Amino acid sequence: MTARPFLQRALGLANALLFVAAFGLAFDHSVASALSRLTGEAHWSTAGGAPIVVVDRTGEAAWQRADQRAVEVWNRAAAGTPLRLVWTAGSGPCGDDHDLIEICQTSSASLNEGQQVDRQGVTRVELGSDHQQPHIGRATVLVCGDCEFDTARRRVVSAHELGHAVGLLHSERLGSVMFHTGGPDEPDAEDTAELRALYAHVDGPDRCGFFDVRAGAFCF
Repeated sequence: MTARPFLQRALGLANALLFVAAFGLAFDHSVASALSRLTGEAHWSTAGGAPIVVVDRTGEAAWQRADQRAVEVWNRAAAGTPLRLVWTAGSGPCGDDHDLIEICQTSSASLNEGQQVDRQGVTRVELGSDHQQPHIGRATVLVCGDCEFDTARRRVVSAHELGHAVGLLHSERLGSVMFHTGGPDEPDAEDTAELRALYAHVDGPDRCGFFDVRAGAFCF
């Protein structure tokens, strides 16, 4: 009569321990993934081999020519990696489209509101839903629409901001296209090496959390 309650309690305790262990493993994994996303180098997923579409919504021929050229120089820099960019013209404002790089114009006042330095462009990069790797989910490039840029300066701004959009950070080298005030109008050998190192692998399919389960805006 006393053995059965004892076994039931033992089984209950074992199940509880298994649940705690499984939860702890998932929690540790999710924390590690979160830290990876915070400390890792953000890049576009190359799973499936599809190119990253660059939608130019500037509506201005001069910017479109500069942006097309920026796509070309970064494609050359990415040669030998899975990264590939495709330029296309679009219309309307930059929105919430995912899996795209969008380019729009904005005013100098908007770019420099609350800033200590004169900014001629800015790129906003957002991570996607993959909690295992720091994959970029979307990028928005804003360039100055009321600045008096010549062709050469447009090329510099466009190449610099598109470099951010594919995952590169600012460089301290004066000869780098990623120098914080803009350098040349295309990546040099070190910029190219940094980009290729960032994309020197083929990513697996994106996952949504440890169990690859989505519930609304949350991943588990």
